[in-house]
Amino acid sequence: MVQASDGKHQYCDNRTIRRMFLVTGATGALGSATLAALRELGAPVRASGPFGDVPVAAVDPAGIGAVAVLALTADGHAGQAYRLSGPEALLPAEQVALGAALGRDLRWDGWSTEQTRAGLEATMPKPLRGRVPGFFADGLVDETTIHPTVPHLLGRPAHTVAHRDAFH
Repeated sequence: MVQASDGKHQYCDNRTIRRMFLVTGATGALGSATLAALRELGAPVRASGPFGDVPVAAVDPAGIGAVAVLALTADGHAGQAYRLSGPEALLPAEQVALGAALGRDLRWDGWSTEQTRAGLEATMPKPLRGRVPGFFADGLVDETTIHPTVPHLLGRPAHTVAHRDAFH
């Protein structure tokens, strides 16, 4: 795997891992301490965001890590570009429903067109703002396709959102 060394650093050949949507559980980016505090207060957790009508085959961070370790440490991956996905394409509301099935008070609030526009303006570089909504609608971005990469490389199924939520 090592291509060259300058005595201080070792350089490896080109290997690429392209993730699709990353799943951090049905609660998204909320940390476990925040969730614990909300549960203690009896408050529901509300997840919201754009593109609520677009199913995504979100990949578990553990799958990304396992494929990265394999690709960087084992022979036979030089020059490869791996596209990762989860084993199922779910709408955001379906991902949240899985968390609710585990006894968590979760709710999904999809953004309106105006909220999506405002969110993109606040977070995206200007040249991309007008193009992002069309990524899904025009088929420029496909986060729905389920790729066999994780099970093929790891010899085990990719983890589902329900599996991820059960452990976090």
